[in-house]
Amino acid sequence: MSTAFTADETALLHKMIEVIPERSTMVHCDFHAGNVMYQEGQIVVIDMADIGYGHPIFDLAGNAFHARYSGSATRQKVHGMTQENMLRFWDKLLTIYFNIKYDATLTKVKEMCDAFGLLRGALFPMKHKQIAPELKAFHVEETRKNLFPRMDWAIGEAARLDEYFSQA
Repeated sequence: MSTAFTADETALLHKMIEVIPERSTMVHCDFHAGNVMYQEGQIVVIDMADIGYGHPIFDLAGNAFHARYSGSATRQKVHGMTQENMLRFWDKLLTIYFNIKYDATLTKVKEMCDAFGLLRGALFPMKHKQIAPELKAFHVEETRKNLFPRMDWAIGEAARLDEYFSQA
């Protein structure tokens, strides 16, 4: 199993990133169910060390990635949640964030976010150079299997992000 992308694959990842519209929205950069707590009747987001500015799709991408792999025992341990609760959190987050009223709309938004979750997964080994070779290989293979075959569609979705986020 390869632990690195080819030059052509890297170019495709860059292309997808480049079409993401510029935004100056505050982003958590590690936003996921494990960093959301309920305290004294309020929802509190914790672990704000990596906060920055960018497009909100990057925060949703992390959640999409975690939802995709929520069946993993490691993912469940990291988040302290069952797969069912992670998926429930994900559906509720999107429903509230985008004010979704219909299941078909939720399905469409989840599919769009999933593409960016896979992009985030592809970038993970580039950001975390110290991770084990087998984890790097996992991310590369998952990207090859699940993102590259639909890269034209994903790049099109990236170009349409302003439409998705116009009301969010």
